[in-house]
Amino acid sequence: MDDAEIRTIAQEQWFLSNITIMWGFLHTSWNNVIKRHLFGTRHSSHNWLAILSNRIWEITEDLWKHGNSIKYGDDDTNERTKDINDKLDKAVDEIFDSAPPLRHLPVTSRHFFEKGRA
Repeated sequence: MDDAEIRTIAQEQWFLSNITIMWGFLHTSWNNVIKRHLFGTRHSSHNWLAILSNRIWEITEDLWKHGNSIKYGDDDTNERTKDINDKLDKAVDEIFDSAPPLRHLPVTSRHFFEKGRA
């Protein structure tokens, strides 16, 4: 395996799209390189590449979470989400409380209220 081969495969990877590697999508040519690298071991190139792809996803997720913590601060987003959901639940309850009986609603709107509250 020489530098020219690796360079060619890296270019093929780049031509897929410059962000595919961030999503863990690897060009099929990498399989041959890894297969030769792992020759004589009990490791599978497919498993090795799957593990690599999963690890890339984990790194990307960590970067995304870090970026969000920088952009939005380190406050508890679950608490913010809970507050937003509570406000939405209250608004839905108010709509149900103010809605007329189903028989007075237009036929096209009745299906929104048939199941009742969640």
